[in-house]
Amino acid sequence: MRITYLIWTIVVISFVSCTTQNNTETSLTRFNIEDTNKTSKVRLSDLNVKSIQYVPLETDTNFLMSDINKLVTTDSTLVIFDFNTNFFHFDLNGNFINKIGTIGKGPQEYQFAFDFTIDHKKKQLLIPIMNESRLMIYSLNGKFIKSIPCPKYTRNLFHTDEGIICRCDYYGGKYKGENSIFLIDDKGNIIKRFSDKYKYINTSFTSGFREEFLIYNHHENVYTKEIYSDTVFVFKNLKFEPAFILDHGGKTISVEAREKIDNFDSFAAIADQHSKEINMLLWGDYVFSEFSFQGSYYNFFGSFHNKDFNIITKDLIINDIDGGPGILLKTTIAKNTAISWVNAFDLKAHVASDAFKNSTPLFPEKKKELERLANSLDQNDNPVLMLVKLQE
Repeated sequence: MRITYLIWTIVVISFVSCTTQNNTETSLTRFNIEDTNKTSKVRLSDLNVKSIQYVPLETDTNFLMSDINKLVTTDSTLVIFDFNTNFFHFDLNGNFINKIGTIGKGPQEYQFAFDFTIDHKKKQLLIPIMNESRLMIYSLNGKFIKSIPCPKYTRNLFHTDEGIICRCDYYGGKYKGENSIFLIDDKGNIIKRFSDKYKYINTSFTSGFREEFLIYNHHENVYTKEIYSDTVFVFKNLKFEPAFILDHGGKTISVEAREKIDNFDSFAAIADQHSKEINMLLWGDYVFSEFSFQGSYYNFFGSFHNKDFNIITKDLIINDIDGGPGILLKTTIAKNTAISWVNAFDLKAHVASDAFKNSTPLFPEKKKELERLANSLDQNDNPVLMLVKLQE
């Protein structure tokens, strides 16, 4: 009798567990971005944008930057990582504060960087040194503090209250199907290993996709997405929980497809045949995805509360606020404020174009302000930030 009762209990628990898991999957908000044949134009006014603010970054020969790779804000400043792997510290008005770290081979220097994160409480910047199993830590005023150990091949990282999320990049032929994501403490001790959801067998071809793992912070939540899944996860209570789905209609790269890559031609073919996210962010009520498919780039906008709002475009967002250049969202600096940027040369060229001169934006006085700003710039100046704010 006890054995029968025990078996029945196990069956019930298993059924409830499976039902709960299935209900979780079906209850997630699903955004359909399958049909890339149906595209349309998107204007800032379509997105209920309130205003756009331009912030020229101060320029000096001592801190000239290349294109911006990544930008992260603190309470009152911002840190910019450029494509020459320099770290620049500015205030929110674009005034230069200091450079952080030094490129070199010394014990307090780094030779190359792929990513960075900020410990907002300690006001520190952390840089993963991918092939040396360590993180270098600097104060935001630019001083080297210390190095701590981290899992080998750490490429992406994000600082949370629970610890530092480290994502290891094994696409160079060193993946063994074990753990790619770790959580470490501020001394480098491993708090938790996360089992890989998408395990593949390496081929001899040592290359991979830059966007295999996206990590994004929004309103104190950390979201992640892997290239092999349509599901976006949120990090809560030391777990990655499903948050919503970006449904590419079966076009996402599969593990099986990944295992067929054995030379550059097969890599290019697999990349062309499948959809892959390049960037992702949450902005007010919207989810935004930049993705590629068959050699073309697309932008998707969906709404969590308006299921009919589902737009795919191959173009930049049309700036009908002041007639400024088209906008590709990069990240957010507040719940309702997204940020992009434009090179000074391109901004000046746009303002000098017939398209700008003949434009009829919603706010003509803002058009005049933008024209004055562009005329005040030198074409070699540092980039200009564009802060795009939604209606509250």
